[in-house]
Amino acid sequence: MKRGECKVNRLDELNSLRQEFLRYYMDKNFLSAAKTSDKIISHYRRTRNTKSKEYADDLFNAGVTQHELGNYKKAISLYAESARVVSERYGDCLIKACRITNLAIIHNKIGDDETALKLHMHTKEILENFKEIESDEYYMCLYNLGNTYFNLEMYEEAVEFLEKPFDIMRERNNIDAIDVGNSLGYAYEENSNYEMAIEVFEVVIGILKNHYSSDIWEILRNIYYLADVCSRAELFEKSSAYFEESLELMEKLIPNKHSLYTNCLNSLADTYFALGEYENALEKRLNALSALKESIGENHLHYSNCLKDISDIYRELKDYENAEKYLISQIDIKKKLLGSNCKAYIPDLLSLLEVYAESDQIDKAVDTLTDTIDSLNFEDKGSDEFLYELVKIYWSLGGIKLLNEVLVRVADLSTDDGIKKFFNNIIDGLS
Repeated sequence: MKRGECKVNRLDELNSLRQEFLRYYMDKNFLSAAKTSDKIISHYRRTRNTKSKEYADDLFNAGVTQHELGNYKKAISLYAESARVVSERYGDCLIKACRITNLAIIHNKIGDDETALKLHMHTKEILENFKEIESDEYYMCLYNLGNTYFNLEMYEEAVEFLEKPFDIMRERNNIDAIDVGNSLGYAYEENSNYEMAIEVFEVVIGILKNHYSSDIWEILRNIYYLADVCSRAELFEKSSAYFEESLELMEKLIPNKHSLYTNCLNSLADTYFALGEYENALEKRLNALSALKESIGENHLHYSNCLKDISDIYRELKDYENAEKYLISQIDIKKKLLGSNCKAYIPDLLSLLEVYAESDQIDKAVDTLTDTIDSLNFEDKGSDEFLYELVKIYWSLGGIKLLNEVLVRVADLSTDDGIKKFFNNIIDGLS
């Protein structure tokens, strides 16, 4: 065989492998594609043809396949070698920028954001040197830099790099503005700039509705998150509107007993409560209670917590009869689940005492307070703070005589020397 014929045969073999690789890749059969790409790389090394642009391209394709398979260590090696070959032939060119971008993204995936930052910055420098600052690649590079700074908890820098690509993509009504906008919104949040975060998230939702009107789940996810941001910013009017919109979408997608639906009802109730709209808050909280009863049953802490929230609303409405009823039900469930000596329900007993105090049911308050002190397990660290609260309520209910009686008991039972001394000093002052 002549030398020229041998070279042709090698090219035929290589082209055949490439076609095989392409078929597997297009069919998303990445495992077979990876095996074929290994054969392609071996062919280059066997023929010592490892300085060509074609070799760099096939290395890159092999890296993409390993990337898809989640074999990040191997993908990094292939991307890096591809970038090195391109750099040796052409220097810092646009092809190299593409290679190191993928390399940087892999480093982001494995949590090596310091290395990723250097690589993304290198890409930015190359694109700027080639006057590509108006290109989609440049804006995506800024986006990658913004995300990397976010991962490094450098939120001001994240905002700096994310603002420009978001503005450009929003003007172009580009769907990539959705991902960029969400990243920018999160960065604003971390900087406690809720006003700008909300503004950006609202734009993102508008783009989502224009491009993905049928993807109700994605729209719901973004609206629900925006409602939560508004709550944290204490913009309760906006928050209630977005939670209501979320609830309407959920009713099309999930059963009422779904945990997401229940959480939305509770969040909406919290919002109305903060606005002082107690009737609306009560309606949503009762709906949540009904959904919880259907989904998890009554003997569950989530159900008991909802009872407490309902009691709080009735208390604001001055409906002390219902406030007492729901609180007692909640305490009974907690005792059943956690045991009568558990201090977890003591704050709820304190709430019940406050209900009695506000409704002038002094006898009930004193009986409940005495039972509470008798049931406490004073060996548990932390009981003293509850004792202190109990003493304060006892004072408000019974005056000096009752207070003196309970202080002697509390000082004797308290496990904390400082608290005990504090109580004894009060006793001495009352004597």
